[in-house]
Amino acid sequence: MVDIQFKGKTVAIPSTLEELSPDQYKGYLFLTVVLKRGIIEEDGFKAKLMGLLLGLKADITDYTKDIAESLIAQLDKLDGFFIDDNGTRTPATSTGRNMLPEFAGWKAKVGDMLNGMTFGGFVEAVALMGEIHDQGEDGQEEAFKNIARLMYQRTEQAQEEEPPVLLAIHAVTLFTAVFNQLTTDRVVINGQAIDFTLIFKSVPGLPTKPDDKTGWMGIAMEVASSGVFGPMKAVNDSPLWDVLLYLYRCKFDLFNDKTLRR
Repeated sequence: MVDIQFKGKTVAIPSTLEELSPDQYKGYLFLTVVLKRGIIEEDGFKAKLMGLLLGLKADITDYTKDIAESLIAQLDKLDGFFIDDNGTRTPATSTGRNMLPEFAGWKAKVGDMLNGMTFGGFVEAVALMGEIHDQGEDGQEEAFKNIARLMYQRTEQAQEEEPPVLLAIHAVTLFTAVFNQLTTDRVVINGQAIDFTLIFKSVPGLPTKPDDKTGWMGIAMEVASSGVFGPMKAVNDSPLWDVLLYLYRCKFDLFNDKTLRR
């Protein structure tokens, strides 16, 4: 949190992405979309974010000159919401926390770090992410919504029959954040940091298998062949992190099998 001087008082507001409330995050996510589309610049983003975090009903520039100038002078206190991405400053959106437990009558089936997602759902989401990457912007919307369907369920209070666009953007953002951490960094499981990148590394002494182009589905088939989780359907219905921990343990044992180095 950071202190802001507003109307002669000191007000504490969030200074980082994960400090936002769900309602604040909705507004923040909308602003990131508007900024990405070039509708506003960084200063305009910060000004609107400042108003959002202070709970103002009007834009800060609509206040008296003294108040507006005071708030504008404090916009640098929101720098914690920005990251440097190859020389370009962009709003931070990558977090393993599910910042939207529910939205417009849609309730999350997954929690932080995709807890609650099945391995089959994960494999399907990876395939959909591939579609998003391969298609142009106009053809991405349905893939976004399908990922949201894997992570959210519609309740009787839902305002829309299909996942709202903002919710779909959030779902893809959350999935991407967790997937990137899984494939590039350590993940904390029960207080222990585990390097799941080991799953994707070649084991010295073992010949590299030819790529059969099945990707994560091929991995699911290998897990099913082990019988540990049962047949393919049981593997797909198993909790994501249970299967990933099994894959990690298998790869760890291979890396530490001294017979491979003889």
